[in-house]
Amino acid sequence: MTDADTNLTADDQKKNAMTRTREIAKFFCGFETFHALVHGYLWSSGTDLTVLGIHVTSAWNLIGLVLNATIALALGMWAWRGRSAS
Repeated sequence: MTDADTNLTADDQKKNAMTRTREIAKFFCGFETFHALVHGYLWSSGTDLTVLGIHVTSAWNLIGLVLNATIALALGMWAWRGRSAS
């Protein structure tokens, strides 16, 4: 904690913590979006992979695409939503 943080009210400290949490969510939203795009590319190209002995088919890439896109959408909606009136 810095000297500037010690002079803040409890409400200001709570807002700062929420802002940090939203910034972290934005980072992971981008990460999951990239992950979904990779799965989408692998699915659309029909690529089958074997990684560490695990065979990944196009069906698994489609599942990964939907799952990662859903996670990215949920994180993005939470991280970039407007401030509540309360």
